[in-house]
Amino acid sequence: MKDITNTFREAKQLLEKSSKVLLLSHKHPDGDTLGAACGLHLALQGMGKQTTMGCVDTPSARFAFLPDIRRFVKEFHYRDYDLIIVSDAGAHYMTRYHEIYPGIFSGEHVPVLNIDHHASNDFFGTVIMVDPVAASATVIIHRWFRFLGVNITPGIATSLLAGIYNDTGSFMHSNTTYEVFDIAANLVSRGGKVFTISQSMFKTATFPSLKIWGRVLENIKITSEGGAISVLTQRDLDECHADSEDAGGVIDLLNSVP
Repeated sequence: MKDITNTFREAKQLLEKSSKVLLLSHKHPDGDTLGAACGLHLALQGMGKQTTMGCVDTPSARFAFLPDIRRFVKEFHYRDYDLIIVSDAGAHYMTRYHEIYPGIFSGEHVPVLNIDHHASNDFFGTVIMVDPVAASATVIIHRWFRFLGVNITPGIATSLLAGIYNDTGSFMHSNTTYEVFDIAANLVSRGGKVFTISQSMFKTATFPSLKIWGRVLENIKITSEGGAISVLTQRDLDECHADSEDAGGVIDLLNSVP
């Protein structure tokens, strides 16, 4: 990634030229991609922009606490917008919209701002705000908001904090750095709802989720290298009346094996 200040400046210039912004999340959305979209949505609306949040999959009920989460749409006319922002997509195909709207990420018709923290990112877009060292996409967005001087409201704070909680495993993963705690403290001071986030994302599980976790745990094997692995099949999902999202969180149980 080139000098971050230049990248933030280029992204700001895209934003200043836009009035209608499309905010896209990746398929099977998690707390980081949804928190990023909701945080951007609130911040940009505060700047007088019109925003639309889009995702090919309906967000899980456990993210119902996120501001305006029910405003996500699955279909849109992307050429109606003058800026597209894609958050937390490890590659352009992670949104699946390249299949539905060929050319959407070419930048030919609408400029694209790519905000991500995955090493797998294929650097699509007009302006590329990618940092594989960052703990989450919402961390990068918080950095950009500081650069822009955005007034972080309680809704924005909760949205960004949810993304950080998601991708640090509620501050238990090795990517929980000093910066993460610094940003989290700032967001809490601005009204971020820690208890609501932790209860909704980490202490709530649906009945299908519990059944799927049981299948995953039942199939655990330890490799010769000492790694814990398991298998989850489509048949398991069908028999438990679940989908892949219901398996969310089970990786933390696997990670508890030394």
